[in-house]
Amino acid sequence: MRVTKKYALGRMAVLCSRKEYCRSQIEEKLRKLLDNNGESVSGSPHSKDEMNSCEMVVNGFDDGKEALLQIGDIPEIIGVLVKEKYLSDERFASAYVNDKLQFGGWGRNKIVYGLRGLGVDCDVINNAIIERYVEKSAAVIERLVAAKLKSVRGKPDVKNRVVRYMISKGFSYNEFSRFLGD
Repeated sequence: MRVTKKYALGRMAVLCSRKEYCRSQIEEKLRKLLDNNGESVSGSPHSKDEMNSCEMVVNGFDDGKEALLQIGDIPEIIGVLVKEKYLSDERFASAYVNDKLQFGGWGRNKIVYGLRGLGVDCDVINNAIIERYVEKSAAVIERLVAAKLKSVRGKPDVKNRVVRYMISKGFSYNEFSRFLGD
């Protein structure tokens, strides 16, 4: 089965309604969908139920004919997803900062590099950092430093081990130095 524009849009709308994605991730999924000639993004062929659910999501996106998906249609599909609020880099960046800080214990540097690697705009990254990181980072830093101090207690160079650990997590020395205690 060949993939139509309508199906591709529906499939991406379903994915975006389940989880936050950025534009580059959706573009990559659309390219894979195009390359796989109708096999799902995860690799298995689409079931009839899945096809119907994707078609129902985008009933308004129909130009009268069943046009096959082409590489030039990707920006148009992404534009529709943004317009219909299925896709938002701002929402994605905010969720990414929150999740990586809270669950991954990542610092500002590692988060920024991760978002840049996904092609998120610098202004969007800065707004997400200001919105999410600043208010929640102190508690996470304190928790990570305390846990690392406990795990390296009794070993030589305790402070150096903690510093290396926190820098590897993406925190700057200024962010965590007050929690080291001398």
